[in-house]
Amino acid sequence: TQADLTGVSQIEFDTPRAEAVSIAMMMRRTLEQPTKRAALVTPDRSLARRVAAELRRWGLVVDDSAGEPLASSIPGSFLRLIAETVNDGFSPATLLAVLKHPLARGGRNAGAFRAQVRLLERWVLRGPKPAPGFDGLRAALDGADLRDSDQGRAAVTDALTDFISALDDAFTPLTDLAAQKTLPL
Repeated sequence: TQADLTGVSQIEFDTPRAEAVSIAMMMRRTLEQPTKRAALVTPDRSLARRVAAELRRWGLVVDDSAGEPLASSIPGSFLRLIAETVNDGFSPATLLAVLKHPLARGGRNAGAFRAQVRLLERWVLRGPKPAPGFDGLRAALDGADLRDSDQGRAAVTDALTDFISALDDAFTPLTDLAAQKTLPL
């Protein structure tokens, strides 16, 4: 009905910039009144960025609650790498990518975790590609030539056996889910 559209207007613009400038001007006019607030609600991320840029020209900094896409954030990239690693059967490239991510710590201190990742890379993941999964990593460790190890074969084997088991335990909930044919959201 006509009453439902009270206070609503439609404006058409020739360019995206003209649209952004007009919206920014309306928001600025509203914000000049101390008791007023303004919000731009749009699914058009490009328009929101243009309007925010126009407002910044006038010294108005606005909160863009849409933020950045999850996949572009550090936690989002970490989650994506974890999913890729499980999906790829823990291939050396994806496993190293997730283990070397800044958020990866495996419940340990960062330095100790990184030291174990370096051992895993040097003695298990370099050379022939291990079979998929953690059993493949264990088999590659059993076949690794650790004679040149500074720490000695037994120490490296023990450390990496524990590390691979800890990784296996950490990834088990995801590998169990990935093994299912269907999953509820």
